[in-house]
Amino acid sequence: MKRGFTLIELLVVISIIALLASIVITSLEGARQKSRNSKTIQAINTYVTAAELYKDENGEYPDDEDGQYRCLGENYVNDECYANNAFDVDPDLDADFLTVMSSLPSAERWIDWPNPHNGIVYGCIYTGGLCSSYVMYFFLEGESQNCGRGSEDPPGGGVNTRCKVDPPK
Repeated sequence: MKRGFTLIELLVVISIIALLASIVITSLEGARQKSRNSKTIQAINTYVTAAELYKDENGEYPDDEDGQYRCLGENYVNDECYANNAFDVDPDLDADFLTVMSSLPSAERWIDWPNPHNGIVYGCIYTGGLCSSYVMYFFLEGESQNCGRGSEDPPGGGVNTRCKVDPPK
């Protein structure tokens, strides 16, 4: 008499393998999310350091010269980023940052908060005609994430996290 596996035994083994595979895939997606958020925070840290270096050399922060919020980084679709409104890339602002950076970090990444948003948004705050301060906004995947140098703005804003960075004091 041949002895083999019964249909029930095979179904149990297949079910266990499927369950283990779903756990592994879920864990990998969480690790990918953390990696993408870490990359965004690294880009923010690079920009904050570059802004401080630029201010040390020029007496003011990098300036778009028209008081508009602008996108930082590159690889944007249609040269626009979104944070409740569409903002443009400004080559002159990028050139200011490139005087103290070797290259611009890529910032193109879509996040739902609660509507689609992407990129790093930068705006000058003027005093006496100079860009004396700035604000940066960026987005992280997941609710109430650690914004690194920034703070959550507004707290508890949705399924993903909007962060705000002001210059170091």
